[in-house]
Amino acid sequence: MLETFKSTDRAQRLWGTGSEEEVTEEVQLLQNLVDRREAKDEAKKAKKEKDQKRRDAMELTGLQLCLEAEQRVAKRYCTAGTAQKKEESDSALQDLLHFEKQKHSDDHTYRLERLEFGKEEKKIRLAQMSESAKCNDKPERLLIEMGKKSEPDKFGFGSGKKKLKTESVGKRNFSVGESVMQGLKAQTQLRKENEDRHFMLRKREIELKAKELRHKQIIEEARLMSSMSFDNADVMEYIRDELSKIQ
Repeated sequence: MLETFKSTDRAQRLWGTGSEEEVTEEVQLLQNLVDRREAKDEAKKAKKEKDQKRRDAMELTGLQLCLEAEQRVAKRYCTAGTAQKKEESDSALQDLLHFEKQKHSDDHTYRLERLEFGKEEKKIRLAQMSESAKCNDKPERLLIEMGKKSEPDKFGFGSGKKKLKTESVGKRNFSVGESVMQGLKAQTQLRKENEDRHFMLRKREIELKAKELRHKQIIEEARLMSSMSFDNADVMEYIRDELSKIQ
């Protein structure tokens, strides 16, 4: 009945047009019902729109919160990664510093060893010269004494002393030869010890030079890796591993 009224009643069609027309009570009641239904529909529609807006706002808020949470996590991850890289970098720098200190200590030790070797070498040369002088002086002194004892007096005879026996002369000559051989053996032994010390010092010097050369190679290789876009952590780990091999 209400739908029929809405579609066919002339008063309903002219409602709100401003024309003055007599309206029956029935029509008025029907019109009131129509108005109430429309008002109710409008209220439902408004409520629905309001709920939709609230849901949209909640979705936007949730999305914003998710984005903010993701940003916080990403920032925290980046900060942690940066801190870890900084720690790795500091560790590599500490290794480099330790290597430089060790290198300086090795160089200082080498210089001290070189100085000590020079002093010992000087002592050895002086000892060799003294031993050689003693060995050369003994035969000459013995020959001079033998010449004095065999020199004739003014009457053409001997000095009045008893002639040396052949056996005594042989023993004395043997003693001189033994002294000379002992001197030569001592010189040979000193020379061998000197050569051994010189060899060890030279070996130490070669090791230090090899360490220094390898250190320069490691630094150049690390620079090349950095220029080839290798990760900084990988470069530092490579430096640390290579330096540990030459310690």
